Amino acid sequence: MIVHRLLDAVFRTLDTVDAIRARVDAVLGRADAQPPSAWPAVIDDDNGAIDSASVRSVYSPDDQRLNQWTQDQHDVDGDVAGDASKPAPAPSQKVTAKKTTAKKPTATKTAKAATKTTATNTPGKRKAKKTTAKKAAASTTTTMASRKGSVDRHGKDLDSARAREVAAFIEKSGSRIIDEEAALDGKRTLARVLWAVAIAEQSGSSAGLTAVDASALLSTVANVEVFSTNVARAFRDEHALFTETTPDGRSKRYTLTAAGRARLGEVTLR
Repeated sequence: MIVHRLLDAVFRTLDTVDAIRARVDAVLGRADAQPPSAWPAVIDDDNGAIDSASVRSVYSPDDQRLNQWTQDQHDVDGDVAGDASKPAPAPSQKVTAKKTTAKKPTATKTAKAATKTTATNTPGKRKAKKTTAKKAAASTTTTMASRKGSVDRHGKDLDSARAREVAAFIEKSGSRIIDEEAALDGKRTLARVLWAVAIAEQSGSSAGLTAVDASALLSTVANVEVFSTNVARAFRDEHALFTETTPDGRSKRYTLTAAGRARLGEVTLR
């Protein structure tokens, strides 16, 4: 089957060449301008040999297909000649049309975009987002306030029996209290804590004060505010002036060292 198709293609080509040669001869005025009828005696292929008689019986130059090809060729020549006289379309117009078509959004995409915009910008969702943000901010503020309030309360709000005892001793003995502007090494907190521990020792509290005791004492007696966290930091950082004694439950208590008592004279009293 493949061999026959190949032969068909070969002889179609030969027919075409013969027809063109005949037309050229006719134009040049040659009387004997006829397509050649001679064919090869034998054509070899993969399956054997085919004689010229068999070929001519199928692929004769006078075959209808040759006549049809000639007519088709004539029509093609006429079409080519006619098309040559027509002006070619401007390429810029085609490109512009393509670009314009590409830029036009489809109705589906437009609808989806409109739906998405509407859903995002609905008043209900905007209100919900604002409410959520306000709740989160309020929760954070409340947490911070409660945490700070549980630790850094004012001294007058702290309950300290030991501070009340020292305050009673100061009132009874008429002892001097620390000045509001007093400082030690440029630190007001350090001077205030040093005086509070010293006056507690004078009142008979040999074990010293906790951070809560000192904060409550300074607030109620000297009318100066030092948060208990700052008092505890002074106890930890100034270990040369303060030493830890017997704890009061879970709270640490501190008293003055010899160096701390020696520096008490540098604190301004009133």
